[in-house]
This record gives sequence, structure tokens and C-alpha cells, in this order.
Amino acid sequence: MSDWRRLLSLFLLSLYACGAAGTPSPATPYNPKPADGDLVLPMPGGAEMVFRRVVVPGEGFWGDGDRLIQIGDGEGGIFEGLQRVQVSGSFPTENGKNWVYYLGKYEVTLAQFVAVMGMDALRQASGDKSFMEKLQTLQGARLQKALSNPLVFVRWRDVQEFVRQYNLWLFDPAHAERRRNLPSINGVPGFLRLPTEIEWEYAARGGIEALRDDSFRDKLPFADTQLVKYAWFLDNAKHRVRPIGLRNADRLGLHDLLGNAQELTSDLFRPEIWQGKPGGRCARGGSVATPLAEMRSSLREEVEDYRWVEDDKQMREWRSYNTGVRLTIGSNVVLSPANRRGLEASYQNYRRDLRNAMPVGITLENQVSQAQIGLRDVGSELTKLAAENESVQRQLVGVQKELDKARERLEWAQQTAARAAVEDTLRRATDLARDVFKLESLSSQREKVLLLARKSTRYQDLKITLETEIEHRRSYADKLYNDYEKDIQRLGEYSDAYVRRAFDVLRQRELTPRASLALELMEKHLAMYREQRRVKGGQWWPDFEQRFKALSD
Repeated sequence: MSDWRRLLSLFLLSLYACGAAGTPSPATPYNPKPADGDLVLPMPGGAEMVFRRVVVPGEGFWGDGDRLIQIGDGEGGIFEGLQRVQVSGSFPTENGKNWVYYLGKYEVTLAQFVAVMGMDALRQASGDKSFMEKLQTLQGARLQKALSNPLVFVRWRDVQEFVRQYNLWLFDPAHAERRRNLPSINGVPGFLRLPTEIEWEYAARGGIEALRDDSFRDKLPFADTQLVKYAWFLDNAKHRVRPIGLRNADRLGLHDLLGNAQELTSDLFRPEIWQGKPGGRCARGGSVATPLAEMRSSLREEVEDYRWVEDDKQMREWRSYNTGVRLTIGSNVVLSPANRRGLEASYQNYRRDLRNAMPVGITLENQVSQAQIGLRDVGSELTKLAAENESVQRQLVGVQKELDKARERLEWAQQTAARAAVEDTLRRATDLARDVFKLESLSSQREKVLLLARKSTRYQDLKITLETEIEHRRSYADKLYNDYEKDIQRLGEYSDAYVRRAFDVLRQRELTPRASLALELMEKHLAMYREQRRVKGGQWWPDFEQRFKALSD
């Protein structure tokens, strides 16, 4: 055995062996901040990998309305447009009321890579030659600290090989005890992989607890002023990654999810999560190169598998000094033939009752749109058959008439739905316009009362009453405005022709001046949304203030 391997073996064997899920074990270099709820998996040589449970709302396999979340940031970068998506879990909870997946408590470290792959593999994989030379001079606590740094400066294929070899080690048939703590579904244990972008962002925003306390859409899962306690970023790290676990855990018990090393996901980078040109790999979370002002849960970066190096005129596999990885425990969709039959049976109920409310069902996946397309295609085939077969022309003409009627009914249904959506949005916009005026009026009254209160204390109660009413009214207006933004996004999913027709119908009615102005703003905002396909939070609020603060009807 080489000196390197002997030294590493002694280091690993000196560590505390893995613990059971839910029971805090003594601190180790792999779990420097043990906590209740930790799920600990063994690794070669006495090392360990620690995970935290992330709960996803809703019990249905196919979907649940409570799982619809808003990700992205309307005020973020061009690749962070607001989107409504469904988050899913990999394993049902014990009571079957929710689902869960398990996300690494920390970023994967150099020591964990070495435990699985060996020091020689790290030396060959690492692009940081100066660090590897320094590593050879370290011993004891200094070596332990250096190996507790995140695994960075390696290629995508090195990460994938590490995950593959770790899975193979866990599932060695001769060592069933290694997978004792792995969660399972229908008796089938999970396996290790990289998280998806949606899994990563859902956890970064605080998961189910943040959904419940309405903080899920916040830029960060804690106050901006507290970021230094939770993350290493450019302002406090100066481009140098730090050992895992030195900063506070977030509300899910995860460390360094934001900052330190940005973390690779399993997804290819696209301009939007669901669409656009596929590029390199997608990394999340920001890093020691990210300025304070850029740190946010929605931040996405492209990391190349291959980069063109202009000086060398060559395409090279790329390594990044600030890009690391965090593992998750997932499971397959189809676990057995019986499981597949169950999924097929439950899909019919999902398709009938829930699918149209999901993001996947709001575009051309929508059943009504599917039916329209299907009828159009069948009509074309019938016309062709009638031209080729004179003997059946009469029968086909009758079928064609029925299809035309069906198309008319579907067309009417789509128009009716679009008109109802426009009317609902107009009601909300008009209510918001009214509240903008009331807020302005109350603020004006408050200024007058403040002047009087300086002269006499008898106006103090009136001042407090007005301030309470202003706070209540502003909170209600904020909610109306947030709902209005959602309404505009929803209108953007309907055919433009249907929506324009609905606007024309409303313009023919006798609307109040406030409603007429609100309708104009709706058209303007919908046009902006169709062009940008994103909403910058609060961007339309000044329009309402400008138009309605003095309109008293």
C-alpha cells in the first residue's frame, strides 16, 4: 500500500462510523453539525454521507394542487423567469399523506470522493494542481480540514463515475447492511443521483414550511442581512471555498445550499427550465464568486462539459474552481409490473380531475386543445377519403358534419373559458384600482391628522386608527396585485384570438371609468407578458398608482 493510501486509511478509520436516521451522532468531518432527523449512509473506510428529508405536499402520485409552486425571480437574470411547476417526491411518507425526497445535508467533499474513488483518482481528476501538491504535505488535522472542502475542480464525468461507484458499493450483494438506512418504496430501496433543478430550488426556498408561512417566494429563505451567517459568497469568501458546515443550517437542516460551491444538478442548462436550447450543465446556489447583490434562491448558471479555449484553438473538458455537487436519494417511477398497472389505473382519475390544472395541462397538452387538434386532423383524413372513394362519400359527409359540430362546441367552450378569465381579471383589476385610490385618500387624511396631533393629543386615537386601516388596506392591495399578476400569466396561456374577442365584448358594455381604465391596463400588461413570458414582481404597480390614485368614481 502506498504512503498516500495508508495515511488516508488511518484517517478514515479514525472517524466515527455511520449513525441511524433520526438520532444525532457525534460530530465527524462528514457531519460536523449532527442534528435530529439526519439520515446517514455508510461509505468505504468508515466515511459517511448525510441527508435531510424534504417533504412535498399532497398524497397523489400523479399530482396534487398543493404541489404547484412558483419558482424563478421576475427581477432576477434573464434565465430566471417566473414559472409555475409541480414539485414531486420520491418516497411516500409513513402515513401516506405526503411524499419526500432526501437531499444531501452538505456538499460532497474531497474526503468522500477519495473514500470511494481513492486518492490517485482525485489527483488525476483534479484541475487544481497546486492544491494537490499542497495536500501531499499535510497530515493530521490539517489534512482532515483540507479534505473537508467541497469537491470542486473536477469534470462532469468524474462526478458521474463517483456517483456510480458509490451506488455499486452500497448495493454490493455481499453487504446488505450498507443499505439498511436507505429509504424504500414498495420494498425497493432508493439510489443516489444528482437533484433536479426543481428539487434543488424547492429545498432552497424552505420547502413545505415556507409554503405554509407564505415565505416561499421570497428572494432568500432568510433576511438579506443574515446571509453572512448562512453562506460563503464573494464578499466574505473572496473566491476561496471553505470546509463544509461552517455556516448555519437553513430551516431544513441543510448547510451551504446557498454559496460556497455552486451545485450541479441533473439537468441540462436551458434558457428556461422547461424549454429553450439545451446547453451545458445547470448549477444552482451561487458560490464564493457570487456578489452579495446576486445571491438568491433562483440563481442559475451554465457550467460547460466542454469549453472552447481560444488560445489553444481546442475544445477541452472543463473544470470549475467554484462548482461542486450535492447528492439526493431518488427512486424509479416503475418499480414492478404490478406497480405499473396501478399507475395506469390511477392515471385515468388524474387525467379527468386534475391534469388540466397542472402546468403540463395548460398549453397544447390541454384536453380541449388536444380534442381540437385531433378533430382537425380527422377532418383532413375524411376529406381525403371522400375524394378517393366515391362510394362512401355520402356517409363521410354525414360524419364530417358531426365533426364540424364538435369543433364548434369546443370552439365555444374555449371562447367561454377565455371570456370568463378576462372578466375575472377585470374584476380583480378594478378592485385593485379602487384600493389604490383608497390608500391615497387614507394617506392624505393621515398627513392632516399628523399635523393636528402635533398640536393636540386628542388626535392620537384617530392617528392610530388611520394607520391601522392603511396597513390593512395595503396588505389587501398587495394580495390583489399578486393575484392580478397570476391572472395575467393565466390569460397568456389562452389563444390570443379568444382573449382579444373577450376584450372586444367587454368594451361594448357600459363600464365605469375605473373599469375602462383597468381594461386598458390589462391589455397593456398582457401584451408585455406575451412578449417577455415573465413577470417582474411589482413592475405594474406604478401603472395602477399613476392611473387611479386620483380617480374617485
